[in-house]
Amino acid sequence: NGSSDRAGAGWGIVPLRLVVGLVFALHGGMKLFVMGPAGTVSAMTHMGIPLPAIAAWIAILVEFVGGIAIAAGAWARVPAVLLAIEMLIVILVVKLHAGFFAPGGIELELTLLVGALTIAALGTGPASLDLATRGVYHVLSKSDGAPEMDLIGQQEALVAPPTPAGYFLGPASKIPEAALG
Repeated sequence: NGSSDRAGAGWGIVPLRLVVGLVFALHGGMKLFVMGPAGTVSAMTHMGIPLPAIAAWIAILVEFVGGIAIAAGAWARVPAVLLAIEMLIVILVVKLHAGFFAPGGIELELTLLVGALTIAALGTGPASLDLATRGVYHVLSKSDGAPEMDLIGQQEALVAPPTPAGYFLGPASKIPEAALG
């Protein structure tokens, strides 16, 4: 049963995080390096975005820096929320009148909105800078069904029971007594 595969838990978010982060980073980079801030302000003025100069810089920074953070899995929940808000504004102010389908409709922005909300809700997953820099232990299942825990990115494994969240923060010696049964 694939739904109870603890070893694969959390890995499904990784490709979503990489693609959503890359799309946002590239769009932010385009606004910053290709269109330039002045071109982005002009485009936002034309689209009827309120306070276009402020909105342009917010969009540039949140998309470029936030997209990189999401792709890398570094503190991605905050930029994911900000990008979801940005996509909601784009849908309501700019795209909704054109229907669902691209090029003028909401399908891309809606997909990015849902992707960003998913990342905000579920976090970055096991292959991320968040976990690599915090010494997070991921609960795995051995072939006999007994729980096993390993430090992501290292070879040594430690025995520990599964938890609802599936993760322990910090060194194995600091696993809470209650979690050990």
